[in-house]
Amino acid sequence: MDQLKGVGPKFCQTLSKLGIERVVDLLLFKPIRYEDRTDLKEIIDLQFNEPALIHGKIVRARVVFGKKRSLEVTVRDHSGELTIKLFNFSKYQQDSFSPDSYLSAFGRAIMVGKRLMFIHPIYALSKTKPLRPEKRLTPIYRLTKGINQSRIAKLVEMTLKENVSNLDSELLKKIQRIHSPQTIDEAEEARSGIAFQELCAFYISIAKQKALSANSESVRITRHSEMEDRMMAELPFILTDDQTRCVNEIFRDLEGPRPMNRLLQGDVGSGKTLVSALIALSCAKSCLQVAVMAPTEILAEQHFVNFTSWFEPLGIKVASLSSQTANKKAMEIKKALRERRIDVLIGTHALIQESVEFGGLGLVIIDEQHKFGVHQRASLLSKGLCPHQLVMTATPIPRTLLMTWYQGIDVSTIKNVPSGRKRIKTHTVSLENRTRLIEEIKTAVVDENQVYWVCPLIESNDDLDAMATQELKEELKKKLTQCNIAELNGKMSSHEKKQVMLDFQLGRTDILICTTIIEVGVDVPNASNIVIENSERFGLAQLHQLRGRVGRGTKPSRCFLTFKPGLNDIAKRRLNAMRESQDGFELAEQDLVLRGPGELTGTRQSGELNFRVADLNDDFNLVPKAIEKARETLSRQHEHGDEINFLLQVWLPKLSSTFT
Repeated sequence: MDQLKGVGPKFCQTLSKLGIERVVDLLLFKPIRYEDRTDLKEIIDLQFNEPALIHGKIVRARVVFGKKRSLEVTVRDHSGELTIKLFNFSKYQQDSFSPDSYLSAFGRAIMVGKRLMFIHPIYALSKTKPLRPEKRLTPIYRLTKGINQSRIAKLVEMTLKENVSNLDSELLKKIQRIHSPQTIDEAEEARSGIAFQELCAFYISIAKQKALSANSESVRITRHSEMEDRMMAELPFILTDDQTRCVNEIFRDLEGPRPMNRLLQGDVGSGKTLVSALIALSCAKSCLQVAVMAPTEILAEQHFVNFTSWFEPLGIKVASLSSQTANKKAMEIKKALRERRIDVLIGTHALIQESVEFGGLGLVIIDEQHKFGVHQRASLLSKGLCPHQLVMTATPIPRTLLMTWYQGIDVSTIKNVPSGRKRIKTHTVSLENRTRLIEEIKTAVVDENQVYWVCPLIESNDDLDAMATQELKEELKKKLTQCNIAELNGKMSSHEKKQVMLDFQLGRTDILICTTIIEVGVDVPNASNIVIENSERFGLAQLHQLRGRVGRGTKPSRCFLTFKPGLNDIAKRRLNAMRESQDGFELAEQDLVLRGPGELTGTRQSGELNFRVADLNDDFNLVPKAIEKARETLSRQHEHGDEINFLLQVWLPKLSSTFT
């Protein structure tokens, strides 16, 4: 990237946070949406909450002192007046809005009192005459700290002009269209063509990985049934039939000559962790190391506690590693790992650091696999010589998706939950009945029940009309004065999160206000009530995951799904499904219909599979064609060798080297 003008080492680091490490990565960095700044509107023709571009002359600018200090700029064209309102403005901005200057603004019109307003629009100023509208749609990109829309757009434009990417002309034409289209249809046609190429590369890589595994030898792991019996004898329950079947399926792979690649899927609370522990136990007793990677520190910590309690009485050394581990301790762990004095290492993304070296990695276990991209999983696997791989998910995957996105991987399924799990009674609650809900929770706390209260946001956001944890905490502290209330969110430090969870687990906290950070892995048996705010904003899979945080003890459990009045049909169907079913597999099938495959597997949020352009929802119909194209191309590798290498280098550079 540093070959581009104006891109130094520091800016390269900023771009890498967006996954942009090569020139081609920049060109394939697709816009998340487009804005139409080509059509100039008169102020009188503005429609409520619709994006529009206006030009006018500044009449006046003044600072207004209200709840929040703001700058109000009045703009006039021949049809009427519009107020531009800015918060957090600088003195330079204030001075720049001089009367009789021209202003071009792009935003959404809202009514505040009797005045029409743009709140924080995109704007440009001119002393002489209004700026001309754009000729093409304006791309809007995903950003990170240290880069704005203007800079990334200029960087893309410059790169396309200089043509330093070595891409073929047809692909470059399509790339040009997605970054600078005249219409949405033109952008979508180009994006679909590029997505098809990416999908072909993806399925070629799957086929090559499968062929590579078939020709690779892995260390056979012998089952240590006696050690399993010793471990299970200390537990207050026995394996379900489904757990037993899955353990047997996995060991058939482990005892074979080829590296295992298996998905273990099970509903919330079905006992996947115990199955993975039994597998890890035999691996450790076979003198091989195990890596267990989880997406959050909370889940990793819980795995560490469980594995330690199960394994250390059997002489198996367990350690944990995260980005929050103190440097001195981390160095000690890494040294012990290299020297094979650690049998099982549990952690987060920290496990894929270059400095983490295993002395003899034999098994990789990845929990909540949809939270990790294909490159992250590959990085962990590369730390061993053809280690076995077990990936797990508590989001049941519909059969349709298994047949497409999960080709090349064997699947074990746990459908039955352990005996003793309580059915959770699910209620939908309109925000109009909020007072009654708070009284219900107050009664639950008096009866010594603990409560999760989940919010979509941490801080209030003017653009997102949804409950935030900070706002809710203030409300509940006023209304539930006798309750001990704590907050848990992803912005807190590792130490703070750990302390908050410990207090909740020990019963010191009555109500835990939190984000979806508790979606996976949190196990507090006394927590028998969960409230999910703005439930209409979540998909069925995520709602089911969150609901599964309760019902783990002996008490009757309840889930309250709050919603704003005026739900659309899909939201109504989703909430009805939650009331009627607690079967994660059934809900997953419904979620596939209602939300689409991308929403179901979490790709929109987590970037699972690391697709740059392809989208599970929009491109699901391309999958069969891409699979067929990949098979056809691979069947004539002697003719298409250069094409295959090109596709892999462009789309999957970190994997392509493993195939040569």
